[in-house]
Amino acid sequence: MSARDEHTWVGATELASDREIARAAATGIVGYRQNKGRLHHCLAHKPAPVSRYADFREVGADDLDDGGICVHPDCGRDLLAAWPTTPEEAR
Repeated sequence: MSARDEHTWVGATELASDREIARAAATGIVGYRQNKGRLHHCLAHKPAPVSRYADFREVGADDLDDGGICVHPDCGRDLLAAWPTTPEEAR
């Protein structure tokens, strides 16, 4: 993923910057769950909480007993794969 300094929204997905990914990874977040836990999103493809009924939450590795694969069409990343934890490592 190329270095981006700002968030970019594409449809209902936020394409996070490398800095934002590193910040979230440093807190222990590995991704996001949506639709009662059936859909997984990696840190780079954060779903937008589109309505007050949206079932969306951050998850850590301990929340993913069976792992998870990002459902973004251009991704397929394993949520348990390590991300860089500092922006310098992301480059």
